[in-house]
Amino acid sequence: MVKLTIEECKETAFDIIIRIPSWAIDSKIMVNGSETNVAVTAGKYATINRIWKKGDTVVLEMPWKFK
Repeated sequence: MVKLTIEECKETAFDIIIRIPSWAIDSKIMVNGSETNVAVTAGKYATINRIWKKGDTVVLEMPWKFK
């Protein structure tokens, strides 16, 4: 699991781009404890665009499933 916490940010929407390792099949991204509808594909990048606030959290859950 990887957890990011927003400490400071601008007041307009912006992207957070997360690299999903190629071995991390069936990974999920949660924002503030809720699963997102962001496309999460092993070996690719996932992009989350929103208006972020101080204290928001992003969690990447990666099961240990290898190809």
